Amino acid sequence: MRRLRARMIDADSGARVIAKFEELVQRAILAVHPLGPSEFENAVRLVDQHGLRHGLRTLDALHIAGAVAAGARVFATADSAQADAATAAGLAAERFD
Repeated sequence: MRRLRARMIDADSGARVIAKFEELVQRAILAVHPLGPSEFENAVRLVDQHGLRHGLRTLDALHIAGAVAAGARVFATADSAQADAATAAGLAAERFD
């Protein structure tokens, strides 16, 4: 968790975020999908196409590739570069802070 590593939130807040994530997965509001070779290949393509223009990082590209493979239509992120790349990949990007 980037905000915990950056000390923007404390350990208790980080634990609450993880617990909420696990709850949302348990309730099937969020889904966890395994990534295979095609998602990694798509992530490489995304970095090649959008890395310099959008400042797309490797793990962010993998996140987008996984969302595309899972059939997502909307991609939520707090990262503006990732939102731009997700939009370029055909997803509707929702930004939050």
